[in-house]
Amino acid sequence: MERKKLITVVAFILLLSLSFLFIINFDYFRSQSSHYISTYGLAGIMVIVFIMDVIIQPFSPDVVVFGSSILSKNLLSIALVAGAASVMAGAVGHLIGKKIGTAGFVYLFGDKHVQKGERLFRRWGP
Repeated sequence: MERKKLITVVAFILLLSLSFLFIINFDYFRSQSSHYISTYGLAGIMVIVFIMDVIIQPFSPDVVVFGSSILSKNLLSIALVAGAASVMAGAVGHLIGKKIGTAGFVYLFGDKHVQKGERLFRRWGP
């Protein structure tokens, strides 16, 4: 099997497994979300969404927003706070990228990934 196909199959199996674990432990995640909302409120949601958007990582902040909105009656507040945090994180991420430049990205992620990203931008635009 080709390396790319193998990676795709492994990623799919991992995603399926994580989804299954979420379904099995739904009550746990719901109770943790409830505790998180009651302890930290909207400020906590804003901080988590901001951090998750600024740092390159495989998890989307949508998980936090979705989990927080399961038990909340004020969905509009959560959406506005998460949206504002995401916009701020985008601006900070842009400044970080501008500061470290292409050489910094090559150092962090390797030339292969930087070239791949540049091809995507040339093909689809910013």
